[in-house]
Amino acid sequence: MAAVGTAALLATGLAAAGHATTVVVLVAAGAVLAASLRWPDCGLSAVVLTAVLLPFAVLPVDFGLKPSLLNIAMGLVLVRWAVAGIRGELEPVHLFSVAPVLLFALLYTAAVFWGFNFETPSAFEVRKTAEYLMDLMLFPVALTTLTTARRIRIVVNALAVGGTVAALAALFLYFVPRTAAADILGSLAVFDYPEGHAALRYITDNPLEAMRAIGLSTDPNLLGAGCVLTAAVLLPFLFRWQSPTVQIAACLALAVVAAATYLTYSRNALLAIGTIGLFLAVFRHRILLPAGGALALLLVLLPQTQGYVRRLAEGLMARDLATRMRLTEYANALEIVREWPWTGIGFFGPPGVDLEMGVSMVYLAVASMMGVPALLLFCGILLAPLLQFQGTPWRGHPLEPWVLGLAGVVIGLVMTGIFDHFYVNLLYPHMSALYWLLLGTCTAALRLVRSDHGVAKTA
Repeated sequence: MAAVGTAALLATGLAAAGHATTVVVLVAAGAVLAASLRWPDCGLSAVVLTAVLLPFAVLPVDFGLKPSLLNIAMGLVLVRWAVAGIRGELEPVHLFSVAPVLLFALLYTAAVFWGFNFETPSAFEVRKTAEYLMDLMLFPVALTTLTTARRIRIVVNALAVGGTVAALAALFLYFVPRTAAADILGSLAVFDYPEGHAALRYITDNPLEAMRAIGLSTDPNLLGAGCVLTAAVLLPFLFRWQSPTVQIAACLALAVVAAATYLTYSRNALLAIGTIGLFLAVFRHRILLPAGGALALLLVLLPQTQGYVRRLAEGLMARDLATRMRLTEYANALEIVREWPWTGIGFFGPPGVDLEMGVSMVYLAVASMMGVPALLLFCGILLAPLLQFQGTPWRGHPLEPWVLGLAGVVIGLVMTGIFDHFYVNLLYPHMSALYWLLLGTCTAALRLVRSDHGVAKTA
């Protein structure tokens, strides 16, 4: 209960100073983090909720190093996991299940040290590289902790609920007057969030253009990526016929998430959700094909959506500035891969003035920073759950909607990685945390379904 006590002490002082928003956030965070010490599934759920609701929040106190709420949540999870391992309480797993991720962690560490040859990192960069290594460990944590259907449901439901609340907050901040939205976001400045009108985002960063929904993610594309993952786990529950209440709740939540996704004006997120719907239609729910076609037709024909459709077409034909900048980044990254195919250039700086760091594609980012072998391993880890999904007898299993949702999440990770780089960008540790945690959760769910099927066959 130390987390609750710390939060209560901070809340008392801040309440006296009039920081009502800070009080609410700290009390809620303290309660969630305290629960994570007691129950392992609550710990992973706390990571999910923190990542989708307050991804950049740091404690309003300085211990020399200001920890974020996500740092604390992950630290508690990893400490509890290590203690459980020492006590022999973890579910044993086949080495082959975790070996690829551990090997990727070794390649990542090697790339970090290799990058010292090109530029000396700052203290901030060193911290971010350590945070990504913590994120990587969430895969084996999930695989050895989520050993029951109940635990898997709790973590996936946390994503569904947290993502819906994040989307609802984004809609609220979008439709209130801009001054009010800036004031609300400014109240989070104590947690190191941007404040004032500078926190608001617009198409092409032009205040004369339409405003883009950001919620508490600070960036519309980050919000869009979170909405993609949330939509993936919500979609299968539209068809859980034995529970009309769940269907209605899923439908309402999906409507909120879809609206928030649309208002981010993220073309990447829109294409990813469409691909997830197509995946679910092919493997399970055929009704999604005509439903998705009707929605696509409405998107094309409605007068209110013509600006969106025009931006989508311009992006696909590489006519807009953002897409042309992406193409330049691709060419730069390919040049790096050509010169350093085995090692990449690390994470801290380019080896010369003619090259630049950063590319808006996960796969080229991995290749340019860690080398082609690391990229092949990265893709293998990402695609492995989809291969396992095809060989798993999940139809009719009690976990079916959760398994379908997690498989949809993997499809979303694959698609959003094509046009963005969140999952390997050290500035967004919450996205890499979700990436590795959800991959581990999907793998754990599929393993549990196969295990149950084996028991049933033996019986």
